[in-house]
Amino acid sequence: MDENLQVKRIWGFLGDLGWPHDLVADNIIRAQYDGHFDPVKVMIQMRTDRLRLAINPVLPKPDEGWGNSVHRLVESLNAESHMINVGFDREGDLFVKVDLPSADIEFEQFVYVLFNLCQVSEQLLVPVLQAKAYDEHETETTQKSKLTS
Repeated sequence: MDENLQVKRIWGFLGDLGWPHDLVADNIIRAQYDGHFDPVKVMIQMRTDRLRLAINPVLPKPDEGWGNSVHRLVESLNAESHMINVGFDREGDLFVKVDLPSADIEFEQFVYVLFNLCQVSEQLLVPVLQAKAYDEHETETTQKSKLTS
């Protein structure tokens, strides 16, 4: 399917949903929905062979970086998922994405995948923040024990 037709089709789907959206490149639409905590931006990229939906960042990389527990959690989640990928981008921000074959995607299929991606993004927040808190606690405990030794 031609990328321009894909853009028009997805543009229409987002309009039917009532989601604010804009065109950021010839083949990329940015949409937004009100998440549980903040507004969330969803990037939708059309290519001749596939459609990519991504939320990046789900969480930005903290100044101190991500600890081992967060890395293990993301690695485990990504290994278990067959459709939605979870990972870190080049800057270290946490993302979720899904790639679909772009041929003749219907509104119901698009909405199903889009809502599932958004749900995974929202549900990822608490476990990642818990793992981050655990890593921070472990770091503090290690530093205190070194000081008292």
